[in-house]
Amino acid sequence: MRLMKVSVIALVIVTAIFGSSSAEAASVSFETPGTLIGSFNTDLIHESSGLAASRQNANVLYTHNDSGDIARFFAVNTSGNLLGIYQLDGATATDWEDMAVGPGPVAGVNYVYLGDIGDNSSNRNGTTRPNVAIYRTPEPTVSNPPTPPDPTAVTTQHISSANWEKIILQYPGGPTNSEALMVDPVTGDLFLVMKEHTDGDPALKNRVCKASKASLDAYADTGNVLTMTQVALVTPRLNSVRTVGPTAADISPDGSLILIKNLEEAFIWQRSPGESVESVLAGNEVAPIYVPVAVGQTLSVGNGEAATFAADGSKFYTVTEGGNHFGYFNKSVSSSSDLIITHTDTPPTIDGSWTSVDNWGDAAAYQTNNVINGTVTNDTDLSSNNRILWDSANLYLWLNVTDDAKTYDSGTTTSADDSIEIYIDGDNSKSATYGPDDFRYVFRWNDPAVYEKIHGATTGVAFATSNNASGYKVEVKIPWSTLGVSSPAAGKQLGFEIQINDDDDGGARDGKKAFYGTDDTAWQNPSKFGTAELQ
Repeated sequence: MRLMKVSVIALVIVTAIFGSSSAEAASVSFETPGTLIGSFNTDLIHESSGLAASRQNANVLYTHNDSGDIARFFAVNTSGNLLGIYQLDGATATDWEDMAVGPGPVAGVNYVYLGDIGDNSSNRNGTTRPNVAIYRTPEPTVSNPPTPPDPTAVTTQHISSANWEKIILQYPGGPTNSEALMVDPVTGDLFLVMKEHTDGDPALKNRVCKASKASLDAYADTGNVLTMTQVALVTPRLNSVRTVGPTAADISPDGSLILIKNLEEAFIWQRSPGESVESVLAGNEVAPIYVPVAVGQTLSVGNGEAATFAADGSKFYTVTEGGNHFGYFNKSVSSSSDLIITHTDTPPTIDGSWTSVDNWGDAAAYQTNNVINGTVTNDTDLSSNNRILWDSANLYLWLNVTDDAKTYDSGTTTSADDSIEIYIDGDNSKSATYGPDDFRYVFRWNDPAVYEKIHGATTGVAFATSNNASGYKVEVKIPWSTLGVSSPAAGKQLGFEIQINDDDDGGARDGKKAFYGTDDTAWQNPSKFGTAELQ
């Protein structure tokens, strides 16, 4: 689709939810209007048509131009500054319309998918395209320095034909037009949403077609034509004055949210673990979440073709073909969680000290107020103030313990000494017995060792302590990979608990307090954990 020649980018913040099927998930909503920010800093991106968030390069987005450009895509940072230009040598760009990042033929590698899928002539007089194509190439490594480069100094990097694949597709039922592509991060399946609505349908429904990962891999670079399968009908238009159909689609990196967008409206479906994309869309033709995409009361991002979720799932970006709108929509959360874990763009330094650059002040403070074992005379005897952060790689904890008498003398019986216990249920299943996703970490005062009492899962775990007259402080980093969490994202829920032990005089423990629990059974029963939510 070709319209105006100035491309700009808009940022939309969304509440992303993907807890376990047994947990009550928070609701997804948006606050409107949004707030204006800025635009791309290069005229090389003159007609942005696709957008995708990098999985391996922090705070990097990819985009490409509509028909009329060569076979290339661009990397920009989340402020819209040009970082890289990547040309697929030997590829063609008849009508590139959308893109995505997702899994591919090599496990653990993220791929860029580029959709040469447009066919405006399919509903007009003219020559139609009997086949369309997907290009697939591994994600590049993108340098994203604090001071972005001069856009005129960014040179093109060439991707040889040995490093990209072409998959030839055919729409079921004959030529038509699509401008919306998405790849399921869970299965690797690819979906295209047809722009033209079904004939004679007063509801203006649009077909969703699928190519499985297995078929994509089998047909790649063979020259054979893969016919897609229609799997759903959707209605991605509501109050728009236009009758134009979908121009963008994406699935959040954790697979929990499905987005389809037309020029002026965004539609979002929530997806539970184990559900397929096609079953979600086929079961709900009209999206349960509707967002009029406008920035400010009079600032519109109409003519906006592209959209993508951020790599952490906390927002989605959208790009216009014309105008000067780069803005965001604040998220609104309605959650059943007992504790919110705040996202950070700056990983804290694990050194046992609080510094402003560590962003601990951005996190909510939670106290351990419940006495669950023994006797605690007052908060000076035992209490703690706790803050928790997360990013795509790790969970971070800051625990400030008040303890008027500290002891370390009980050998392997860590709970008999002054110590902190962190309980985590990675899938929030809340089983009555410990399973592979359940963990109990212990950090003992004046002890350099890390203890994980269930599986010995200490790979990559780091912590540091500092002492003071009133107690001690502990700073902890736990990798998501150690917890078996593959795609942390805003809205994900965990089983979670913090407990602290007190030994004033050596020997047996004197008292114990908890953040959530009301009895001392979490050490053997994960169903007694509270619920934490990434935000």
